[in-house]
Amino acid sequence: VQNSEVMFEALQGEGVESELIIIPGGDHGFRVTADRARAQQAMVAWFDRHLRR
Repeated sequence: VQNSEVMFEALQGEGVESELIIIPGGDHGFRVTADRARAQQAMVAWFDRHLRR
């Protein structure tokens, strides 16, 4: 999580539109079904916002 926070802060500092989603208790590979679904929803929403421009 720490590396993700550093990257997020760097992107924000450069004015890059970015979002950091931290799932409490989640693991790196999204093995828990609920975590995987939440992550996929966030990714699809991001692609919708940025690729449909």
